[in-house]
Amino acid sequence: MSKGKIEYQSHLAPSGKVLLNLLNIELTALKQCQIPPWRLAHYRAVKNWLTKYVPSPNATNLEKIRFLLESFHHLCEVEDWERARATITICLNTPTNEELHNQLNTWGYYREQFDLYNRLINNLADLNPIILIGLGEALNALGNYDEAIHFIMQGLEAAKATGDRVVQKSALQGLGGTYLLRGDYDRAIQSLQQSLKMSSGVKDLESRRNALENLGKAYYFGARDYSKAIECYQQSLELARQLQHSMGEGAALSGLGSVYLALKNYTKAIDYLQQGLTIAENIQNLQGKGATLGGLGSVYFFLKEYDKATQCQQQRWEISREMGDKRGEGEALGNMGMIAHRQENYSEAIDYYQQSLIIAQTINNRQGERSAFAFLGKAYYDLKEYTNAVECYRNGLAVAQAMNDRLWQGVNFIPLAQAYLALGELSQALECCQQSLAIAEEKNHYEMSLIALSILTNVYRDSGDNSQMIRSLVRAGGTLSKIIFTNLWSKLNRYSPT
Repeated sequence: MSKGKIEYQSHLAPSGKVLLNLLNIELTALKQCQIPPWRLAHYRAVKNWLTKYVPSPNATNLEKIRFLLESFHHLCEVEDWERARATITICLNTPTNEELHNQLNTWGYYREQFDLYNRLINNLADLNPIILIGLGEALNALGNYDEAIHFIMQGLEAAKATGDRVVQKSALQGLGGTYLLRGDYDRAIQSLQQSLKMSSGVKDLESRRNALENLGKAYYFGARDYSKAIECYQQSLELARQLQHSMGEGAALSGLGSVYLALKNYTKAIDYLQQGLTIAENIQNLQGKGATLGGLGSVYFFLKEYDKATQCQQQRWEISREMGDKRGEGEALGNMGMIAHRQENYSEAIDYYQQSLIIAQTINNRQGERSAFAFLGKAYYDLKEYTNAVECYRNGLAVAQAMNDRLWQGVNFIPLAQAYLALGELSQALECCQQSLAIAEEKNHYEMSLIALSILTNVYRDSGDNSQMIRSLVRAGGTLSKIIFTNLWSKLNRYSPT
């Protein structure tokens, strides 16, 4: 049935009369079947919700489609699972034209989306892998990553059994996204590249767009390969515009903004993030709006525009709380801690960091846990509470080791060495410097080497070992020369005469 011929209720869903016809619910026929009164009461409730519910003029999106959710749950009570499934697969009249169950995710109503899938999961005769994957992605949004992987893997196996390559690609992308949030970047990239290889056909443009978007995230967050991240986001953006996929376009723009923020190109970062924010607001994508506001807040933080930064992070926190997005809530709290920290409000910063840490540990967000420990360590160090700083840095190091993130381990050893040096524990400081230097050499990270060597010089100075101190200074000079040469060479390579 074409959308133009359907009468819509509350401007979002088909009218009750149309829905009753679509669901083939006729009370007179049900009475003739002599069904028990309690079952008939549930069907009557469905009819009443579909035909008599009128939301208030200022109702939220959730309230506007409340009649569909209530009808779904009444159908579940009488174990009419097929009609229940049909109810949540009704397409809504929204900018993204999604089915109800997917639209809940776009709006950020993850708990409600989870409740729908959870009631169907063990009750459908033919368990649709899409529902398994959907349940996994809802759990993913709620921060239950291990359970999310379990259900998405079930969906993947079910799709393989039926030879459904479209759903297989969707499952691989869901796995990639979940591994990404868990900080398991190698598995994320592996899953996403596998999905990308399966998306080479003309009809696979949407699948390819989504895989490229998530690969951009993986290269940005995990591999820290910003050129590859930009390449993936740009390709995803072009496909989104070609497909007129507003949500994908907004996500790619925001992703590009995040990469340019990391590259300290703040003008480009703001431009891309503002474009992404406008699209998120236009299509009522709360999750995208919250994440983009967080990115803008980070840009204003580095520009030292702390009032604007606080406003953005506060809005992101409020949106995340409304959605039940614990990861977004924790990230917003951590960012507000950084703003307070930068303004030397250490007690306030520590309070924000600790709230962020608790959330990260609750949802098994190892990346967030690692960052919270690092920020807490720095706050305690600035307060000259060096013992507390050491404890935080060591906890953060343990998380980085569990993640097998060698680069972060190398970075983490540096402030840990500084804290030990401040406590006068020179042997411990020396060991941390040497560990950081070994990783820096392994990763060809000259900046890390330079910082570690500067601390090592102070360790030898305090221990009275002047010969080793001079050797460290000489090594630092050589490393500085490498940094200068590398930067110069990079600039020369970017120069292309016309």
